[in-house]
Order: sequence, then structure tokens, then C-alpha cells
Amino acid sequence: MAEDLGSRTAEVLTTWELLARPPRTVCVTGEPGAGKSTVLAGVADLAVAADWQVVRLRGRPTEQGVPFAGIVDLLTARGLDVPAPLRARADELVATLAEPVDGGAAGALGLRLAVLGWLVDLGAARPLLVLVDDQQWLDESSWSVLSFAANRVADTPVACLASTRSATGAPGLEDAPTVALRPLDLDRAGALLDGLGIPLEAAVRTAVIERAAGNPLALCEFARVATPTTSAGGETPSVPPKVEAAFAAELPGLPSRTRSALLLAAAGGNDVQVLGQALPTGSVPAALAPAESVGLVTVVEGRVRFRHPLARSTVYDQASTAERVAAHHQLAAVYVDDEPRRTWHRAAASSRPDEELAAELATAASAAHARGAYAEAGRAMVRAAELSPRRSDRDSRMLRALELMTHTGHIARLQALSERIRDESSDPAIRAVAGHRMAYAMAQSMRQAAALDALESSLEELISVDVDAGWASLTTLASLSYQTGRGADRVRAWYDRYVRETRPTGGAFDEVTRAAQAWIEVALAPLSRPPQLVARVRDTRPLDLELGPEFVVPHEVLLGVTAWVLDEPEVASRRLEKAVAMMRRSIGAGQLIQTLMALGQVQFDRGAFADAADTARSMIDIAEADGLGYYRLVGRELLVRVAAVTGEPSAARAQAEAVLRALDIGECAALEANLRVTLARAAFASGDIQESYRHARSLFDRDGTPMHPHVCYRALGDLAAVAARVGEREAVRGVVERAHAHLDGTGNARYTVILQRALALLAEGDEAEAYFELATSNPDAARWPFELAHAQLGYGVWLRRRRRTTQARAHLATAHETFTRLGARAWADAAETELRAAGVAQPGPEPAWDQLTAQERQIVRLAAEGLTNREIGRRLFLSPRTVSTHLYRAFPKLGVASRAQLRDVLDQPDPGPMT
Repeated sequence: MAEDLGSRTAEVLTTWELLARPPRTVCVTGEPGAGKSTVLAGVADLAVAADWQVVRLRGRPTEQGVPFAGIVDLLTARGLDVPAPLRARADELVATLAEPVDGGAAGALGLRLAVLGWLVDLGAARPLLVLVDDQQWLDESSWSVLSFAANRVADTPVACLASTRSATGAPGLEDAPTVALRPLDLDRAGALLDGLGIPLEAAVRTAVIERAAGNPLALCEFARVATPTTSAGGETPSVPPKVEAAFAAELPGLPSRTRSALLLAAAGGNDVQVLGQALPTGSVPAALAPAESVGLVTVVEGRVRFRHPLARSTVYDQASTAERVAAHHQLAAVYVDDEPRRTWHRAAASSRPDEELAAELATAASAAHARGAYAEAGRAMVRAAELSPRRSDRDSRMLRALELMTHTGHIARLQALSERIRDESSDPAIRAVAGHRMAYAMAQSMRQAAALDALESSLEELISVDVDAGWASLTTLASLSYQTGRGADRVRAWYDRYVRETRPTGGAFDEVTRAAQAWIEVALAPLSRPPQLVARVRDTRPLDLELGPEFVVPHEVLLGVTAWVLDEPEVASRRLEKAVAMMRRSIGAGQLIQTLMALGQVQFDRGAFADAADTARSMIDIAEADGLGYYRLVGRELLVRVAAVTGEPSAARAQAEAVLRALDIGECAALEANLRVTLARAAFASGDIQESYRHARSLFDRDGTPMHPHVCYRALGDLAAVAARVGEREAVRGVVERAHAHLDGTGNARYTVILQRALALLAEGDEAEAYFELATSNPDAARWPFELAHAQLGYGVWLRRRRRTTQARAHLATAHETFTRLGARAWADAAETELRAAGVAQPGPEPAWDQLTAQERQIVRLAAEGLTNREIGRRLFLSPRTVSTHLYRAFPKLGVASRAQLRDVLDQPDPGPMT
């Protein structure tokens, strides 16, 4: 565009400064014509001057339906200093993009890690800046890969800069800083006009500035075409009402063949060679020359580039329907060797049902899906449905499109398509499945309460047309009820009705249904521990593997999640880990991430904090790879929960607050409650006991009603502990008494530890000892080491203050050992302080191996076996750069300086299990 860089100099410098520090990813936002391209060009100039490499990508509306078009442009970009090995890797990746992805959940993630690794390695010699202009028009499969990489370049020599029209920033970069381009003020607008060199009379100049409202493109285009007109009242300025009108004003003066060439370019034929084949007569240079002379287009590297994207859309919109159809027919005839583009142009030219074309689009959709281009596959299948002459084909293809779009993360689009299917189809089964998908979309957008309503409509239809699908929907309904902490009565009514009105269908479905029933029952009463359910999750044998993962996996997942709620951590771990291993090979990421969510909870409960953090990172990676926004927040919450206990508490508080702000308060009660527990623990670890009490107290209403009927009771001991510290025992006594009525007699060892610890901390005088004894003497309590260590610490403090130091030392030493082993630093320090007060010398330094996280131990062991960073990354689903970072952190902990010394470390006595 013609805008002078001076009008956006401040924004250029701000953006460049942001790119120089973590997260090294920035999004420039602004309305059309605000100057986004100008800012990107200015930053690129600064990068080149600083000896950076720069790769420029641009989203094109005409290529939105071409899977991975942007990634191919990135990997084949000209002007980059790409060493031969990296060029070979790029060629391999380009070839991979044309092939079906790995059928397992690792396929999409593996591609993203491979692109990230290539970018990081490319930037190793000279820093690399990746620019994406007009992100809103980049094909979605490419953007899903690029946004994933952009979120992980903070500690690398790569920086990413994207521009988009969305005021909220580019999707997937919600955590990145944004530079919003505001309208130019009068002084900057005037300076821009002066720089154009276009003489304007005073009245015209004033009218241009007023009409442009600070938009740089509007200023340039209005100044170009504005003229004074004569009226009865004298001369008045004539300024177009919109920027598009300014572009349109130039079209009538162009020759017919020029307008035809421009329309072909705007419709997707912007390659000069394509134009040469599509134009009926004359050469391309001659046809484009008049448009080039007025600056409407330029030809760069064999492509026609419009002065601004609005110019392209204006050319296309100004054409008649017949002219647009003819242009697409011409382009379809040219793209004989490019089946995807040929099919899309035929579809754009079609105005009536056509089964042959619909079938081609359905085939193209399947091919795109096989390559992991889910958004493009979904759009192709929707168009196939629209062109289907038969209603049955239309319904089935629409449903297939809905299934494909589930993987895109575009929740609003998914919900709109679900509603469209339900409105247009008369088939109860089709309507029911669409309703289930709509509920899934709502749940992903954290509209959990609305999802409950949507699922109920599906349950009514499925009970008579597809019982197995009905039980699946009912399972989801129970999960939503658990997450929201509401709707249990509605779930119970549907559950009773399904049990009463349905009969077994036979075979493996019945086994999965029985597992689903176990989950529904425990979700309805998460504080209970019915013996028959405990026996079911312990004793039910896994299904025969020959039945296939579509049966074995949900069976293990449902029983594993049920075991978690029943506080059977060993059973839950065994079943969920088995399911995860199978899913990584053969099941989609959406189902895998739900299982990882449950596994992460179990790992945290068992005190395997490093493993829980690794699971959280996997969740975040998969969620970003597949656009699963809700599960990304769940993964972030789990990661922050671990950090609050084992990491830097002040950073954990800031991160937890950021996740909390991203929630719709009241929609995700379980997630919100976990975040408030995390904030309480992080504040405690920071020494801010009053703030810790505030967060812990917010888990319960004044009368003791919990925010969530399961999560909140698990934090009861924490609440009592901080209440005692700040003198608020009486304020929480009613909460604990109400909890006592709910928890006492459940036979749950974990709740016994939590409840008795809380009662002891609120007790007066010597009566506390009986509660502490109950909390610390249960033989099953060791299954929850974090809770037990808290009870032992509290008991030790109580004993020491009564000068019973010998007994106090035993409890304090055990608590200190447990907190140290778990990596719970703040609590280990507290136990150590109490031990000193009890006359025990400070323990020596922890063994070197114990200082490593679980993932660092895995990586060290594999590196000691001789695997390269890339081989380790493939095995553990990590980028080579991440592997290198872990080794960099592990070496000083182990006292080694190279990989060659790692074998000597491992040859020492067994370092023990990775927990």
C-alpha cells in the first residue's frame, strides 16, 4: 500500500522490541487498511539490518481451501540461507504433507514438532523471523501448525510476527502480546497525506481526513480519487463512502480484457502462467498493463499482487454472478493437473445439485482429512453435501462434515453446523448425533451448562434409534454434570430411564455400557464409595485386544476414571496408562486428551508431580495441535498446580490467575475450584497466608456449600490450616462440620486423612490429638503422600509445642522426607524449620539423581544409551530443542559436562524409580 512508514514508526519499534524478548511472538491487529502490512515490512527491515533471516508468508483468500499451502510456502521460501541438510529435511516435510498422516494421535503433533524443530535449527546460525501477513486468510491447516510453533519459540533463536484483522488477535496466540493499530490522529493523518504528493484543495483535504477516520488506506485511496464537485452552493468535495468504492471507481476506466484478467486473478488465478492459459486472447503483460499503470496491481515473482486485499475483493464483488461463474469455469479448465484446485473452482461455478461434483468434493475431503487438514476437509464435505441431489446423501455428508470439523477447534463454526443439520434434517438419528456434536462444541467453548441442555435433546431421540450412542451421550452428560457441579438430578432421571427402557444389545457394546454405568453412578455421587463399584473397577478384566481399540480403550478409560473418583489410585493408573498407550497408536487426539486429563489428576494425587507436569505439557501440545481450547486450559491448570507445589510460587500465582481470567466463571466449577486451590497453595508457599486463606475460603459459601462437590472437599485440610494461622477458626468451623456430615463414614482413607486433619487443626486443647492420630495412622493413607505428609507435619508441630519432642521428631522427619521426595519445597522447608526447633540437625544435600525431574531422568537415560536429541524427541513426543534444554538443565545437577559422562552416572547404584 502507499502508506508512508512514518505514520506507523512507533508501532514498528514497539513490535521489534517485543520480538526481542520472550515469548518472541507478537500479533499486530487492526481493521482493513490500518497499516498492518506496513508494520510488518518495517519490522522486516529492522530484522534484516540486524542480520536476521526473514521469511514472509501471506494469507490468500483464494488458497484457503488448499491444505498446508502456507507451510509449503514456508518450507520452500526463497532467499533463505538453508544448509543442505535442512533443505533435505524441508523437502521431506513437503513430501510428507502430501501423504496421509500417522493414524494415531501423534500424527498431528509430530508434524508440528517437526516444523518447529526445522525452524529452530534454521535459526541456529542466524536468528530467524517468520512473518505471516493477513493471517485470517492463511489456510487453517497451515496456521494450526504455525501457531503451535509460535507458542514455543520463547527460548529459541526464532521469532514470529503475524497480522490479523481480528481485534482479539490471531486464534491460538491468545497468550502472545498484541500491537493494536489505532486510527491515526489528525497530525499523523495530515503528515501521511502530505507525503503522498497528491495536491488537494483545502475543502477536499478536510473531507478526506474526516471520511477516512484515521484509516491510512482510506486516506490514500480517498485522496487518489476525491475531486471537488460543483453544486448550487458552490464547490463541495466528492469522497467515496467506503474504501471499496474508491477501488471500484478505478475499474470502469480500464479496458475490458484488463478487467477480465483482474477478475481471474481475484478468483484464484493470480499465477501469471495460469492467467496466460485462462485468458482467451492477448498476452498477460498487455492485459495487466493498464491496471499496473494506475497502481492497482503489481507482478511480483510471477504472481499478480493487488495493491490491497480490499482491492482484490472489490474486483471480485463488482463482477456479475455470470462473470464470476465464467471465471471459475475458465480456471477449472486450466487446473487439469491440480485436482484440489480444479474441484474447488468447479464447485464455485456450480449453482445446482451435481452428484458427480459432490462425489469429487467428498473424495477431496477424505484426502484432506487423511493429510490432517481437518478444516479444509470439513469445508469440502459441507460443499459436497450442498451439491448432493439426494436428501440421504446430503444428511450423511453433513454429518461427516460435522465429524471432520470436530478436530478443528472452531467451536462457533461447529456449533452453527450442528444447528443447521438439526434444522434441515428430518432423520432422528442424524439429528441426535448432530445434537451430541453441538453439545461437544458448547463444552469446548466452556458453555457447559448449555451443553447439558443440548445433550438432553439427543438422549430423547437416541433412546429409540441408537441405544449404544445414547449411552455414550449419557456418559458425556454425566461428565459435564461432574465438571459443572450441577445437573445431577437430570442425569439421574435419564440414567434411570435408560436402565429401565433399554436392553443389552449383545457383545462388546454391553461391556462398554457397564463401564459407562459405573462412571455415571460415581459421577452422580463422587463422595460415596459403594463396595460393588470398588469391586467392579478392581476386578473387571480388560477386554480382549482382538475386539479393537474402539472397544478396549473406552472400557479402560471409563473404569479408570471411575477408579480415580473412588480413590483407587493404583487401579486408575494401571487402566488409564494402558488406554493412553493404545490411544497414542490408534485413536484421535480428542479422546486421548480426555484420558490424559484423568491420568494427570491421578498422578498429582499420588504425588508424582513431575509425571503430572509432563502429562500437562502433553495435553497442552495436543490441545493446541487440535484446537481444543477447553482442554488447553485444563492442561495449563494442571501444570500450574504442580508449579504451585514444586516450582516458583509467585509465577504460579500469576499463571493461575491468567487461566482463571480465561474461564467463564460459573461454567466450569471443577476447573475453577482447582485453580482456587492452586492459588491458595501458591500464596501459602509465598508466605502470604492471608491471601491463601482468602482463596481457600472462596471454595465454600457462607453456609459451607462447596463450589464443587468433589474438588473442594479435597482442600478442606488446607482451608483449616490457613484459617488457624490467621485466627479464623470459628469462621470455617461450620464448613468443616458440614463436610464432616458428608464425608464421615464413607470408608475413604483419603477423606479420613483430610477430614481428621481439619478437625485437629480447629480443635481446642488436647482433643486435637485423637484427630491427628486418626489422620496419620490409617494404613492406606500412604497412597496419598501429600495429604499424609501435611497431617504428619501438623501433628509434629502440635506435639513439639507441647514439648513432646521425641514424638514430634518422628512425625516431622517423616513429613520432611516425603515433602523433599515429592519436591514440595515450601512444605519441606517448613518441616525442616520445625525439626531444627525440635533439636534435629539440618539434613544433608539431596542426592544428585533426586534433583532431576521425571522427564529429565527419561531423557538422561536415553541419551546415555546413545540416542540423539532427535531420536529422543521422537520417542517422547518432544522437539529436539526441548530435549537439548532438559539435558542442559540436567548436566549441572549430575555434575557432568558431556553426554559421554552420563553412562558413568547410570553405572552408579540404582537411582530408583522415576516418580
